[in-house]
Amino acid sequence: MANIGLKKLYIEGGETDLLAHDAASLQAIDVVFAELRARIVTGCSEMFVAFLHDRIVVKDDGEKYLFIKRQHL
Repeated sequence: MANIGLKKLYIEGGETDLLAHDAASLQAIDVVFAELRARIVTGCSEMFVAFLHDRIVVKDDGEKYLFIKRQHL
């Protein structure tokens, strides 16, 4: 996979499927912006934060999160 610097996720509840089937690709991306649909899939926000635990996490109002690899600050 080519180096991806920024990935925006807006997948309406498909976040858990992404973690289940393509976690390695997601981990390789430097910055991930995600609108996590916890009201659609219970616990998806907590799953993403736990999965990307080694990153800076910025949470906006509502369901928006920014996950930044620490070496890119």
